[in-house]
Amino acid sequence: MALYNAPLDVEDHPLQACRSALAMIEKLKDLNAGFKANGLPEVDIGIGINTGDVIVGNMGTDVRFDYTAMGDTVNLSSRLEGMNKVYKTHIIFTKFTLDKLKTLGLLQQISGEMKFRELDFIKVKGKDKPVTIYELSASMDEAVAKEFKDSLRLYRRQQFKEAKEIFERLKSEYGDKTAGVFVERCVEFIDSPPGADWDGVYVAKTK
Repeated sequence: MALYNAPLDVEDHPLQACRSALAMIEKLKDLNAGFKANGLPEVDIGIGINTGDVIVGNMGTDVRFDYTAMGDTVNLSSRLEGMNKVYKTHIIFTKFTLDKLKTLGLLQQISGEMKFRELDFIKVKGKDKPVTIYELSASMDEAVAKEFKDSLRLYRRQQFKEAKEIFERLKSEYGDKTAGVFVERCVEFIDSPPGADWDGVYVAKTK
């Protein structure tokens, strides 16, 4: 776990968190190249980024203590790390992080360095309130991201057949693995519609 803006103030801490995540993914490519060259299995990682209030300090006892952060903000970022397996992504961040980037006036700066797209409106395991989540990437195709946004809008309107067609094309033509996840969901909802009162929330079944 990496902690930003403590113990010293870091004004652009959400941007630095995003930069660190991208640097980790880039380093992973080098590590896997070395593993492959030595006949070793490659590894993969997921990263969850969240922004909010936490309790920070030395936790524990005199025998064993650690400088760390605790609270719902930390727990949510941990859950999002695991959600990368569900969405076939590497980095997921929350609306809370995006809102902080906006408040600090950093969105223009982030758009020049990295790309992001909305992924879903999700209720992670152990939480009662849903949160909007986003995928972060160093090289996301903007045209694909736009089409994904359009198909996500259809999906939330329960126009599952129309959404499925776009998701299928994104998967087949561009290799968008996340779109493949939504193809499966659309198929499920076409067979078993969620009902008129469906709010678009995906309830995670795993951590």
